[in-house]
Amino acid sequence: MRDLRHAEVLLGELQAVDFEIFRFGLDTLLEQHGLDSGVVSMTVQPAEMVCRACSRRWTLEEPSVDADQREAIHFLPEAAHSFLRCPSCGSADFSVDKGRGVSIARIDFSGEET
Repeated sequence: MRDLRHAEVLLGELQAVDFEIFRFGLDTLLEQHGLDSGVVSMTVQPAEMVCRACSRRWTLEEPSVDADQREAIHFLPEAAHSFLRCPSCGSADFSVDKGRGVSIARIDFSGEET
């Protein structure tokens, strides 16, 4: 068996995951399996939308989203279509390309079998 050297976890911006609570749970899980929690890094992945009409990509920062709208989008990401429009063409027909869910971006193991 090879040893875990590093893992990178992506926390989607639209998930509104509490970083500290998630870290605590992850550290506890790793400890139960005899793994060093220091080898896991966590990164918030910014939300990125893609307009289906003009192919423009943008983030939540580009059309500035106020705190109430951002909270509504965090609780129900599909609500983004009610609040956001493409900054280029004004279309509400877009997809959320990044920034949803929790995923593992990378896992590195040592090259030696143990």
